[in-house]
Amino acid sequence: MLEEAGDTGLSLAEMRAEGLQMPAQALYEVELAGWSLERKSGRTRLRPQATEPPKPFEMPPKVRLVPRG
Repeated sequence: MLEEAGDTGLSLAEMRAEGLQMPAQALYEVELAGWSLERKSGRTRLRPQATEPPKPFEMPPKVRLVPRG
């Protein structure tokens, strides 16, 4: 369904109308299978292969680093 939707993507309501009982779980399983998804304005589409995925968020250190002198 996501491949057929192309750049417009699908909303969860559209997936439910097509017969998917749990569309959010289906999207999660698609991601677990290795497909990268892009979510924007309530719509989900397959990420084009030519673009780079976003960089993962890096947590700041929980401990203040003090230089030794």
